[in-house]
Formats: sequence, structure tokens, C-alpha cells
Amino acid sequence: MIVAETARVRLRYFEERDFEDEIAYLNDWDVNGPLVVPPFPFEHKDAVKFYAKMKQAYEAGRPEFFVVAARETDRLMGAIGIHGEHTLAARDHVGEVGYWLGKPFWGQGFMCEAMVPMIDYAFARLGYTHLVATTNTDNVPSQKFLKKMGFDYLGLQTPLKRGTRGTEQVTSWQLSAVRHAQRKKYV
Repeated sequence: MIVAETARVRLRYFEERDFEDEIAYLNDWDVNGPLVVPPFPFEHKDAVKFYAKMKQAYEAGRPEFFVVAARETDRLMGAIGIHGEHTLAARDHVGEVGYWLGKPFWGQGFMCEAMVPMIDYAFARLGYTHLVATTNTDNVPSQKFLKKMGFDYLGLQTPLKRGTRGTEQVTSWQLSAVRHAQRKKYV
């Protein structure tokens, strides 16, 4: 199911046909290393497990994570989502943004194109009042991306959830629905 489209990007539900690309991109340490949740190496069983979790959310009527696909080919380039259950503040209508993009697509504006409708979706459809994001302290490209998308830097914090990397400190970012509504231009 297609959730949103831009000039070059389509946000849609994960499908089994995405496994091959997902596995290939997430087995690149440059892509997977900065991420908190996906295991490394990322194997077929990991793709199956993730797909099952996403399918359950889709069927429950509360999809929160999507494929970032090339609009022309509909092939997976990455993924983007909003997770409420991973944050302590979920009960306060705060969603946590997560995203990744395969290396062949870096530096071309694809994730900026995907993030705009994802933010709209999070505020309008999921009812969040704030979005938060964290990055490893050395992930400068992701920090620049969040700033470009209108997120405010809040400082360093201890991660609420330790993933496979076990980082001690992360940068913390936030975007409010009010600030988002006031922004006229993203890219």
C-alpha cells in the first residue's frame, strides 16, 4: 500500500520482495553502524522477523514504518518510521523518528523528500505533538539532516534504549507540530 509520493520517492508498506535490497543495504556497516536496532550482520531471518512485525502493525491499522522506494522503479532505497512504543514519552504524544538509506542513494536528497510526508503523517494521522530523534555523536550527516528538517538540537543524553551498538551518549533532537506548521520550506 502506498502511503505518500513525492516527485522521486514513494513511501509504502514493506513487502517480502524488499528482503533482498534490505539485506544488502543493512549489511553495509556504513549504513547499519550508526543505527541502534538492526543487528549486524543483517540476515534473511532478520528481514522476515522485521516484516512480520510491520505486517502486524499494518493489519492493526497503525502503520508506523515504511519503505522509502524510488518512485520510478518502486525498489527499496531505505526505510523511515515513527515509533511511539520505544520512548518513555510515548504516552505524552511524542514519537521517535528512525530512518536509514542505502549508500547508493546518499547525498541526493531522497531522505529529505521522504521525511516531509513522514512528519506530516506523524502529526496529522498518528496524533503526535512532538517528534524526537537521536544520533550517535559522530554521525554528523544525520545531525545536519535533522537540522535541515527543522529539528532543534537539545544536547547530549544517555540513550533510553540500548541497541546493538551500546553507545554511551547520543545527540538529542526535537520537532514540535507547531514549529513544523510554521516552516515554509524544507529543502
